[in-house]
Amino acid sequence: MVEGSSKKGNRKSRRVRLPYSIGWVADQSFEPQPADWRRIEAAYHHALDAELRCTIIAHVEKYFRGAPGEQNAPYVDDALRYLDRLHKAGQKFWLLMFESNEGAQTTAAGYVQGQVGKYLAQLHRPGWKELLDFMTSLQGALEMTKKQISEGEQRGFVEGSSWNNLTYELGELFAARGLPVGLGKFDDPGRASPFVSFFRELQRTFPEQYQRHGSTNAGLTEAVTKARRRIKSFLKQQAQKNNATAAAD
Repeated sequence: MVEGSSKKGNRKSRRVRLPYSIGWVADQSFEPQPADWRRIEAAYHHALDAELRCTIIAHVEKYFRGAPGEQNAPYVDDALRYLDRLHKAGQKFWLLMFESNEGAQTTAAGYVQGQVGKYLAQLHRPGWKELLDFMTSLQGALEMTKKQISEGEQRGFVEGSSWNNLTYELGELFAARGLPVGLGKFDDPGRASPFVSFFRELQRTFPEQYQRHGSTNAGLTEAVTKARRRIKSFLKQQAQKNNATAAAD
């Protein structure tokens, strides 16, 4: 990828997503060619042995599996708008049921309800009374669903989290082998730390839709730095929760 290029199509949405997705795709294999590995190692200034290469490939393919689900997960605000339309439709139903008509109009409505109930029975479906019971319960179920979605916003898919995990896991992998993982910042925007240079060249071997934050070395450095910070914060919070649970037991 040319330095300074922009990939607008890969920008993540800031809208909150639901913890549900049907956006999974067939597994995307990752098969860098020998020339790719030579370019990656030249940028990193360290050789990557066969075992390490296999582990890198496994982490990248895990990223390829996770990213589409994040990008295709539906949005919370879309779900809440749909719930609102259902709620309003239910309210219209009850307004119609209790509209204050008199005389022949009321008799006509009663006749229609009776006929609908009769044909529901012929179709082996619940009768008119059961329909009213269902509509009563539906309004409560809609409110409960709205509460569940609103309270669960922070547990939904977060676009970019698989990419964050990839950068963090590769950093941990390299650190365990004594390889450089620092993210130094430079006055020269064209310069980058060995790890950032490695990751930039690694991403160049990805299909375009999986490449992120690669327009500049400075931008990539900032993105990797934020990814590490977020994951370390998350892991710290999880450890504190686990310790509190263990102490309570």
